[in-house]
Formats: sequence, C-alpha cells, structure tokens
Amino acid sequence: MSNQHNKDQYIYTVLSYIMAASNLSNKDQFEKTIRLGLSNLDEEKIMTLADVYRREGKREGRQEGLRQGLKTVAKNLLKKGLPLNEIRQITNLSKKEIEKL
Repeated sequence: MSNQHNKDQYIYTVLSYIMAASNLSNKDQFEKTIRLGLSNLDEEKIMTLADVYRREGKREGRQEGLRQGLKTVAKNLLKKGLPLNEIRQITNLSKKEIEKL
C-alpha cells in the first residue's frame, strides 16, 4: 500500500469515528462525502487539519490549567478563612466547586 493510501485510510477511520460518536442524522451522506473527497486531500490540507486539532488541544489545555489554578487559589483562600461568597466572587467558581475543595 502507498503512503498516501495509508494517510487517507487513517483520516477516513478518524472521521468515521467522529461521525459515529456525533450521532448525526445523515451518516450516509457524510460518509459518501468523506469517501469522495478524501482521495483529493493533499498533504498540506491534512497538515492544516492537524494544526487545527493541535491548536484546539492547546486551548483546552490552557483552559483546564486556568481552572486548576483557580481551584488552588480558592483552596488557599478557604485555608485563610475567607467567606465562601467572597471566594466565589474572586474566582468565579461555583459554590459546589468550592465546597468540593
């Protein structure tokens, strides 16, 4: 099998998984579009798609890191004896999130 065919097959497999996980109503049309269009993808387009996913992953990681940082701050404020209401205002965490700390 050619390297291009392997790349196409990998992308097809990933997109098929996405389609199955998303429960979209028109799976046949989605699959047909992918099958027809996939062979026309060049490496530059594939890399562009990979870059999009990479950026999205970084964004999600930053958001999670920020959330963890706010939880650490809230925990420290609790240790200092600040009222829960003030901690909520400072961190924008919910009462439930703070109580779990």
